[in-house]
Amino acid sequence: MSDSCVYRDSSTYDRLQCHGTSSLLQSLPNDGTFNNTADGQDENGKHPACIPAPTNRTRIPTDRSRMLLSSKGEKVYTGGRSSLSYLDFVRKVIRRYAGASSFTEAGFKDSMLEIDPSPTISEVLPEPDEEQRKGFIETYFEASSAILDLVSREEVYAYLGLSSVRLGETHRHNLSELAIAHLVLAIGSQCRGLSPSDLAYASRYFAQGQQVAFNGLLCDPSMNMVRLFLLMAFYLLGACHRNAACMYLGIAWKAANTLGLHNKDHYQFLARGERNFRLRTWKSLCVMNTIVNSILGRLEHSCPPWTEDRRNDTTDLQTQLGGHTVNPAYELCNIIDGFEHTLGKERCNTSTLTEKYLHDLRRWSQSLPTELRHISSISITNSNFENREHLLGSVQVTCLYYFAVVLATRPFLTSNIMLKLGNCTTKSSVAAPGMDGTRTSVHLAQVCVASATYMVKMSQAAMETGYLLRNMCHLKAWIFASGLLLGFTLFAEEGIATETDEAFHAARSVLLYLSVLSPQANRYHEILTSLSEVINHQRLRRVEERRRITSQFVDQILNFDTHLPGINQSYLNRRSENDGPTTEENHDTADLDATFSFIPGLNVDNSANLLMQWDAFAIDGQTFGMYMDST
Repeated sequence: MSDSCVYRDSSTYDRLQCHGTSSLLQSLPNDGTFNNTADGQDENGKHPACIPAPTNRTRIPTDRSRMLLSSKGEKVYTGGRSSLSYLDFVRKVIRRYAGASSFTEAGFKDSMLEIDPSPTISEVLPEPDEEQRKGFIETYFEASSAILDLVSREEVYAYLGLSSVRLGETHRHNLSELAIAHLVLAIGSQCRGLSPSDLAYASRYFAQGQQVAFNGLLCDPSMNMVRLFLLMAFYLLGACHRNAACMYLGIAWKAANTLGLHNKDHYQFLARGERNFRLRTWKSLCVMNTIVNSILGRLEHSCPPWTEDRRNDTTDLQTQLGGHTVNPAYELCNIIDGFEHTLGKERCNTSTLTEKYLHDLRRWSQSLPTELRHISSISITNSNFENREHLLGSVQVTCLYYFAVVLATRPFLTSNIMLKLGNCTTKSSVAAPGMDGTRTSVHLAQVCVASATYMVKMSQAAMETGYLLRNMCHLKAWIFASGLLLGFTLFAEEGIATETDEAFHAARSVLLYLSVLSPQANRYHEILTSLSEVINHQRLRRVEERRRITSQFVDQILNFDTHLPGINQSYLNRRSENDGPTTEENHDTADLDATFSFIPGLNVDNSANLLMQWDAFAIDGQTFGMYMDST
């Protein structure tokens, strides 16, 4: 089939999308050279007004799965919708349009970063005191907020003997419950990471919990087994051991199905406490499963949607803080899973399908409870454990929402970017009939950029107010996914999109912050930094190209030698008597604004200013139905 330019009405565009974004790079031979000319013209010297129809020539898909090498040299699978697969596509596109660079030729591009768990040094470190352990426990609840609701503070304290509360017969003290408490301590010390000893404690407690999990528990599925493997998976994600985390998550999933947690019909026969205990565990498993598999593109398991969940939560357990954030996250994951299943069934992503999905997400966001839709400045300044847990839970729920929007709309953004890179023009189709499909695709591309921008700016504001932990296993993946597509967008822009540029650099700053404790975040930061260098080089090239074109018609006839000594121009600074006195305020304001213009409103010495930062960038209410209050 020959490449042809057609007007894209809605149905045509939907059919084109069914080929996936794999058809975006057309006419590229296997040797990596262009079939078209450098400026995107076809063989007749005309610019195509749209994406060419699919051909039998070489395609570079964005939705193609990849096999990467693990730390042991094994090939491991990453799905086509994962950020790692999209990174591979972006590298190939940029290499063809801008040549080889450190971004496209990275030595680790075919491997999956994995860090072997550190050996324990229990013989060196003394046992942490009670205050240290309580600090680890509180950090765990902050890090797992909106994701895990497996155990209460009171239960952890009782398991460790830190509380006078006596457990009932159904929660009697045993090795598996002590192992759960040890894994809580492991995650808390890992995410806190205030000193090397914190990381050593994390390794020690994880080894203790892991030993119990593999000593007989695999032979007899139990609720504690599900909780243990869920906690170990969470820890391993923070330790940059994602493949092991996926395997542990799979064990927890199979154990839960064996115990019937997925079948809601059996819950009605259980006592209230047992019913809610099992339901909280099931929801935590579903949230964790959807998040991890959507990041890595491994959506083999899904959660059956339950519309009656909130009805089952009207017990005293609902007053626990974890339930307020896990429940909305669970409902959001049901929507994400439903969309992914529809994509798998239809084998294409159409604008109609995506719009319906976005409307479902919008209804979800508008149904959020008030405490998740408002983060007041009082909550931010009152830095107690409950406020921090609630705030971080709100951040993680919101980031998951933005990430869900990004995944659905990314193909449309990619389509738009490829049009720009191909120097396509829409002049010939402006007045053409049936352009709703084109307008819709452009709007969906804008939604993708907006969602990524909101995510990284909100995360940056949370970081600047001191609320982000140093190790947040899911946030680093979400931020990288957003930063990657923002950088790809900037690469294709002719000018400098200020807001997008700021968001791209915000993504890098958040990843740099997280890189202190996370080698994975450090790798992500390195990738985006090398992409930033490519973007800057691309901008310089375009400036030089514009100068080359204009120099054919106009000469620059007067130049000043910048090395000449300066001329005394003090007379320019003389003020009129009517100008009024020079004050400290009006003298410095302009200079400060210019100096910090790349970080809008940033003033590290002014906590009130940082609160304004949070309120300004956290969530966009008009677009996504969520906002934050400064009162």
